[in-house]
Amino acid sequence: MTTDANTHELAYLNRVKDSDAFIKLFREAEQVLLAFPLYTDAMPAIAKTFIESLEPLCGREGNPDIGFIL
Repeated sequence: MTTDANTHELAYLNRVKDSDAFIKLFREAEQVLLAFPLYTDAMPAIAKTFIESLEPLCGREGNPDIGFIL
């Protein structure tokens, strides 16, 4: 989606079959905003699994800035 020369894409991590596409979106993003509820002071397993799937990108130059909404 494009708004005022900015673009954004919305990805629902509960669509587990699309996880490779989500990693690709992350790899190509300039900035990422992750939003999820806290359950008993912990993130949902789907969010944790996604973050863990990004481990191969650790230390890569050009990784996006990440923000969180809890």
